[in-house]
Amino acid sequence: RSEAEDAAERARHMEKLKSQEASVREQEALRRTTDEALLRQRLEDEVQIEALRREAELARVKAEEEARAAAERANEDVRLRAMRAQAAEDRKKVLEAIQLVSSYVAKGATTLLDDTKLL
Repeated sequence: RSEAEDAAERARHMEKLKSQEASVREQEALRRTTDEALLRQRLEDEVQIEALRREAELARVKAEEEARAAAERANEDVRLRAMRAQAAEDRKKVLEAIQLVSSYVAKGATTLLDDTKLL
């Protein structure tokens, strides 16, 4: 082989190496770009997931509050009926006590007026 052929072969080999290096650099840049895009997308997805979690939590809390308020309204009727029943019972006891005291006073007055010795 001649020196010219060897030099041409080395030049082709060097060109091939440069081309391969450029291809590797392009592939690495593409990989970095893809990795960055994936990372950005992952972060955006996490933000959206967190927003959805917050919305779900707020909806759950709202539903619990509404259920609690509905139960409270339902219980209010029960409590009012119980209070009215208790008030009616208390009123009945007071009236019975007044009647009992009145009957004792009436008996005492009748006994006192009938028996002239006690006057």
